[in-house]
Amino acid sequence: MFFSYIEGAEVVLRGNAIIGLTGGPAADFNMALFDEGPDDFAVFDDFVSRVNASRISALAMLSGAASRRLGRVAKAKGLIEAGTASALRAWKDHQAAMKKLPATRPGPIPDYLNRMIK
Repeated sequence: MFFSYIEGAEVVLRGNAIIGLTGGPAADFNMALFDEGPDDFAVFDDFVSRVNASRISALAMLSGAASRRLGRVAKAKGLIEAGTASALRAWKDHQAAMKKLPATRPGPIPDYLNRMIK
C-alpha cells in the first residue's frame, strides 16, 4: 500500500477495516476501507474522531454490508456521500468485454521483451 512510502503515515488494521492517514492535503492521502464486522461501529467512530481531531480531508469506502450498517452513522456524523461503485457490476462488465476478445494462445516471449528483462 502506498502509505508505507510516506513518512509519518499512520496505518491501522483493525477488525475488517484498514485506515491510512498521512495528514496530506487531499482526501486521497487519508482514507479508510470498511467491511462489516463485530466492531465496525467502534472502528468507524475511531476513524471519524482521528480525522476530525487532525482537521484533514479523508475518504471512507464502505462495502455494501458495511454501508447498510454504517451509512446512517456516517450521515449523523456529518460525512457526505460522494458516490457509489459496484465492484460486482464492474467485474461482470470486465468479464463480458474479455469474452469479446479473440482467443489467443500463449507463445514465446518476444526478443525485445527478453532484452528488457535482462
